[in-house]
Amino acid sequence: MTALLLIDGLTAPEDPPLGAYMSHLADLLAAGHPTGALNWQADLQPEEGGRWRAVFDVPEASVGYLAALGCGLEPDPRRTWARLAFTHIKRKRDKLLFLSPHRTGQSADECRGLANYLRPELERLDWLLHLGPESHLFLSSELDVTAPVPSLARLEGASMADFLPDEKEAKPLHEALMMAQLMVARAPVNRARSREGRLVLNAPWLWGIGPGVGDHSDSVADTGPDESCCWSPEPLLAGLARMNGMIPVLLPEEEPLDAIWSAMEARGDGESGRDGSDRHLVHLISPALLGRHGMREERLTRLERIDAQLIAPWVDALVRRGQRLIIASSYALDRRGLGDPEAPCPWVHLGANPSLWQRMVGGAPSGQLGVGPSWSASALRKQWMK
Repeated sequence: MTALLLIDGLTAPEDPPLGAYMSHLADLLAAGHPTGALNWQADLQPEEGGRWRAVFDVPEASVGYLAALGCGLEPDPRRTWARLAFTHIKRKRDKLLFLSPHRTGQSADECRGLANYLRPELERLDWLLHLGPESHLFLSSELDVTAPVPSLARLEGASMADFLPDEKEAKPLHEALMMAQLMVARAPVNRARSREGRLVLNAPWLWGIGPGVGDHSDSVADTGPDESCCWSPEPLLAGLARMNGMIPVLLPEEEPLDAIWSAMEARGDGESGRDGSDRHLVHLISPALLGRHGMREERLTRLERIDAQLIAPWVDALVRRGQRLIIASSYALDRRGLGDPEAPCPWVHLGANPSLWQRMVGGAPSGQLGVGPSWSASALRKQWMK
């Protein structure tokens, strides 16, 4: 088995020494396990999913379509697809600013209630509503619409005027958003939230707009006999994995991390686990979310849990079975908690033969996270798949 642990927001400015919160990982680096930096393309914006795409070899398709795949839907690739979510906008002086949905305390039932309240009007505008698991919602249409709308992950603190799609360039999308914003104010869900003194969900948002794969064929690869899995809370990454023949498992971030490890152990006991053909991926987003919300101590505590509940048992399994683990960061955070497109993203390769590695790179491992050879996304994929 080879596993890739992909962590959003693994590093940030002013982080304490690694050993203060990820002691197992620090010990592994001190023991000589190879590390280096990922050289992502500069135009791959961190929160937009382009870096995840670079790890996979899939046909071009919209975020909405791929996320629907990741949620277990069977989206028609000939239609335009979009993701739908609800959050809150507040007035600050002369601007309307977004709050992240993670600040509004919304439930999946509330999101579904708002979406179903909008369903008749959406259908009048030629948009069909599709309910995924939990609060994952999608729209599809025969309308030919594409628009470079930022993802929900980038809305926190942003001005609505800066991010709203242009009415002339994406009229059907603009119409749907304006209609939905007018209607949600009087929806039963929001009337109940208002009575309870909670923030109303007054800002619907559509993003990831575009079609499926270009040839309109069945794009989903058959899952192979190795039953490789992808655990992620992000439907886009799950969709990319599904197109690569992996089994996507949508992961709630609050699920105990040791439950992921137990599931991987169970799969590792099978025939594919014994011959090493599994290619698992575990993707965690909570360090980035906590950093985005200014919750510095909570982010470090989360990384400490990842170190203790995932990395430590993985290392035990490596020693026992001679398997490999690659830890990598899809993006680092800047001082504001946003994804930093320029910051180096570390990788660590556990299970490589240290003496062989030393001969390959022409020097001993540095022992410092991210200090070492530079890998491209394709090099990361090659190491993971070998």
